[in-house]
Amino acid sequence: MTLTKTALILAALAVLSSVAAESAPEFEKVPAQAMKELKGAVGKPLDSGIVFVNGRYIRPPYRVARMGTAIFINDVQVTGQINSWRKFLATQPGFTGQIPAKQQTPAVVKAKDLDDLFADDDPPAQDAKPEAPASASEPEVNFSANARSAELLREIDTFRAGVQRRLREGHACFFGSRYARVEVPPGLVKKLLEVLPDAMREADDGVDLESRIRARGIVFLNRTICNELIEHRPDYLKLIERKKALLEQERMEAMSRRNMQERGR
Repeated sequence: MTLTKTALILAALAVLSSVAAESAPEFEKVPAQAMKELKGAVGKPLDSGIVFVNGRYIRPPYRVARMGTAIFINDVQVTGQINSWRKFLATQPGFTGQIPAKQQTPAVVKAKDLDDLFADDDPPAQDAKPEAPASASEPEVNFSANARSAELLREIDTFRAGVQRRLREGHACFFGSRYARVEVPPGLVKKLLEVLPDAMREADDGVDLESRIRARGIVFLNRTICNELIEHRPDYLKLIERKKALLEQERMEAMSRRNMQERGR
């Protein structure tokens, strides 16, 4: 296949990916007043880790931010509201609206290798039915921060800090509006990058992709994630770049350690 034909195929796939992405369910929106009153918090940029959002690979450096009540990475929303804005409104004197049911911290699945997949009771990645999106244009009411609202905000900031820490440690994180977040530990990231780019390039569809990666020991990505990865198939080229960058970083770190050991002799 000529380079020109390959480029045309990739361009066509990119168009199809963008159309598919438009029909994917969105994360629960952050109401405008939550953005205004709670403002945001952002960590230092990170060159470590790998981020996927609804099957789309996001290039580093990563800026993990809280904007209002949700988490964003590089200005892309990656969660719904961690604590809903109505919970904040319920801390205000005279609040008469319905208080939402107690929300659970967004579920996370910790990826395992095939050898220890069944070593404990961690569940496999499951598809999740998305909740109805909140209105981002709810009527504004008078809001004044207090001890109760501050605690709700701390919980969201703690969640943001946890995501930041995982990426700093070198995890790969798959965020999705249709499934629990999947965290791949640093020890498995190298294997993931050895298998996933070629499988994405060669697979016919999400079913085929799931079969290919499972045959190579990648058992922690469910069918929905595989379908989304195929929707963003051209990203396999970016993953190859990321793999090379991480290998070079590993080589430089090993060289630095050797130099330090030699100087210490």
